[in-house]
Formats: sequence, C-alpha cells, structure tokens
Amino acid sequence: MENNQNAAVALEETAGKGFVYESLGRSNAEIRKDRGDAIAEDLELAFKRDVEDSARKVSRLERERKAMYDFSPNNTTSLVLSKNVNADEILTADKKFTIDIRNARIELELAKERYQELFGKSVTL
Repeated sequence: MENNQNAAVALEETAGKGFVYESLGRSNAEIRKDRGDAIAEDLELAFKRDVEDSARKVSRLERERKAMYDFSPNNTTSLVLSKNVNADEILTADKKFTIDIRNARIELELAKERYQELFGKSVTL
C-alpha cells in the first residue's frame, strides 16, 4: 500500500513536466492502446492510399484510351491521313486498354470492399 502511495506521489510530482515523465507513468494498457492506434492508423492510410491509387489508375487508363482516338496530330483542324491509320493496331490497343480498365475497376472495387471490411467505413473519392 505504501508503494502505491509513493508511486502516486511521484506521479503527481512529474505532472506537467513533459512527455518523458508522463510516458514513464503510463500503464501497460495505455501503452498497448497507443501502439495499437499507431498500427491501425498506418494500416488505414496504406489501404486508403491503395484505393485512391486504384481509382487514379482507372481514370488514367480511360483517358489514354480516349486519347488514342485523337486523329488530329498538329491542331484541331487537321486530321491524320487514312493511309496512316492502322485499324488492326488500333483494335489491338483498344482491346488491351479495355481489358486493363476492366481489371483496374475490379481491383478498385476489391480495394474499396476490403477497406470497408477492415475499417468499418467507406472511402470517398
């Protein structure tokens, strides 16, 4: 009992002396909570960033696919000559973009769902 009183007096004396003194007086439960909060915060930021990166990837791929059909090489009044357009290459590139966009959208939805499961809230983009 006397040890508890001495500890209480020592803690009272250290009150207001700064983080180091306060940190030394923390209980194991407080230390575990602080560590858990730090880990959870790092994980949440990483998962949120993954969702945001996935959304950015979808947008970028959609823009690139759309830009592929820009046939005005120099300005808005000129067009590429039809002999310079290779339909098979455009078809192949379009298919690749379409598949990449589809996969990126799937990854985005999975990342959103996983974030919701782990953190109990949805990411707003």
